[in-house]
Amino acid sequence: MSNSTDVPVTLGDKLKSQDTRSLGKSILALLVSAIIGALFWWAIKSPLAGIVVLVLCRLFFGRLLFGNTQSAHFLLHADREGFMKSLKLADKTAIFDGNNIYHFGLDHGIGVRALKTLVQNLRADGYRIVCFFDANIYFTLRKNGAFLKGAPFSVQLLQTAFDLKPNEIYVVPSRIQADRFIIESLSHFPDSFVVTNDQFRDFFAEYDFLTKIDWRKGIEMEQGKLQLENYRFKEPMTFWNDTARRFAYILQPTARLKEFCPLCLPITVLRIWAPSKVEATIWLQSALAVIICGPAPQSRMPPEM
Repeated sequence: MSNSTDVPVTLGDKLKSQDTRSLGKSILALLVSAIIGALFWWAIKSPLAGIVVLVLCRLFFGRLLFGNTQSAHFLLHADREGFMKSLKLADKTAIFDGNNIYHFGLDHGIGVRALKTLVQNLRADGYRIVCFFDANIYFTLRKNGAFLKGAPFSVQLLQTAFDLKPNEIYVVPSRIQADRFIIESLSHFPDSFVVTNDQFRDFFAEYDFLTKIDWRKGIEMEQGKLQLENYRFKEPMTFWNDTARRFAYILQPTARLKEFCPLCLPITVLRIWAPSKVEATIWLQSALAVIICGPAPQSRMPPEM
């Protein structure tokens, strides 16, 4: 361990102590298997039979005690960047469900900026960032124009897209969802929460603490402002000003221009390739709606805020 009192300081320390306990079980299983093999050797006077029984017993007890798990804990085993083992357990930590937050950004027209802004603000508030992604995040980013086709998939793409550091990015192996990695990490860091709109209900039976503590902070977009549930940032995270928002609301350009898809195509392309220009696309759509459809009735205006 890292100190004289044998209290784990880092995640690597804690999971290593679990590995030590597993080693003790492995030695016990081997000892029991050897005794059974020796008894068979003595009973039927056949050394070969004793060895075969020893091997079979060892395999049986190994599967019984450990299942199909690898020697290293899966959080460390699949950590391509190798930073998880050095994370201090006492540090306050914001664990991100990267794919979930990115899809939220796409649904609200701000793309990568939802995750990027939350990461920047929580980091500024002193939180250590750990962001988990499903392996398909690269395909999703490419599909939505976050980087050019043909660019090799790499952690550097995620660093650029979301303003993350290499020791903040954890991409889980392919064909495996990040959910279990997120919840398992949460279980080891006492001063932590998960930023996600997912409830993870499938894990309630296995991780009973999910039903007892406030471990999740959802996000929502209200009046152009990104908000984190039960958390107040020093500065509001505003993505477009009230004038542009109200003008877009009055004109309702997206709904009113559906029959003019060819005319909207350039604006759609701009939004895909430059998600940071969402306010500009609102003004362009609004202006196009006025030219084609005329001003909308004033009765559509929302109440004063």
